[in-house]
Order: sequence, then structure tokens, then C-alpha cells
Amino acid sequence: MNYVHLESGWSDLGRAQLRDLLARLASDGAVFLVDIEVRQLLERSWSVREIGDGKVLVRHYGVPGEPIRFAAPAGARRVSVLEARTSDAAELSIEAGTVTARLGVGDYLLECA
Repeated sequence: MNYVHLESGWSDLGRAQLRDLLARLASDGAVFLVDIEVRQLLERSWSVREIGDGKVLVRHYGVPGEPIRFAAPAGARRVSVLEARTSDAAELSIEAGTVTARLGVGDYLLECA
């Protein structure tokens, strides 16, 4: 199906079918990564991707509890876990514009505000 087409009806239908397909894959446990996440995971066993305003997706597959550090979104003064695909506890802090996280293995959606 076409996701981009000169006729908006065709592209709207194609995107609706793509949304349905991705939702079915996600309900089966599929994980979607962008290129930079794959590279970061290969190079350092963890990745960071901003999602929307003040949210950060962290995938951690390195040594549990080993500190990882990354730049906090501009103006953020606190960080917390919104969702986690793990049962491990997370230790989070922000200091001087840098998030320090001690995480277990898994995926974390963090909110930085």
C-alpha cells in the first residue's frame, strides 16, 4: 500500500493500514528501533532517544546498575520513570544538565521536567 501519494485518500488509507499492522506487531511484543538506537546499542550497550516533549526512551542492555550519563532536555530539573519493561529498580538524578541513571536491563520511558 502507498503511504505517500498525490491523492490524499490513498495515502490516508495506506497510513491507516500501516498503523493497524504496527499495532498488531507491537501487541505481539515487537520492538521498534531507529538507526541511531541500533548504533548506540552496538557501541555502548544502551541507547537514548527523545520522544515528545520532555520524554526520553532509554534502552539498557549493559551491566545492571552501572551508571550511564546523557544530556537532559533543556530546562529539566527532575527525572522519573513513566514506564519500564523490567522489574528492576531505577536510580535517577539530574545535575548540571546531565542525567545519571543506574538501571537494570530493559527499556525505560523517562520523564524529564
